[in-house]
Amino acid sequence: MGDPSQSPTDQLTETGREFYRRSWARGASGNFSVLLARKPLRLSITAAGNEKGTLDETNFLEIDDDAEILQGLGRPSDETLFHLAIYRLRPKARCILYSQTVWGMMLSDKYFVERSS
Repeated sequence: MGDPSQSPTDQLTETGREFYRRSWARGASGNFSVLLARKPLRLSITAAGNEKGTLDETNFLEIDDDAEILQGLGRPSDETLFHLAIYRLRPKARCILYSQTVWGMMLSDKYFVERSS
């Protein structure tokens, strides 16, 4: 992701624009999230229906472990529950960049790590 001195939302905004520029995320497809806290579980996730190439701080929701909106306007995407499940099951996960493009699938295949246990 972007510069670690940036806020999580700024990092996701920059990442969304870069994914859009590279055609890895087209239009409003896909969604991005970043873990804000593990206990209690809190994350910032793109709200549904926003183009990734024009993201700004108003396009994110802070949600809790039950997918309840704590902050922000809009609605969570249909994949929000997948994001929550990944953060619960993968303790080292800090960010999820979900893209629904051929390029996204290729990146997933390339960087997939088989669970050893």
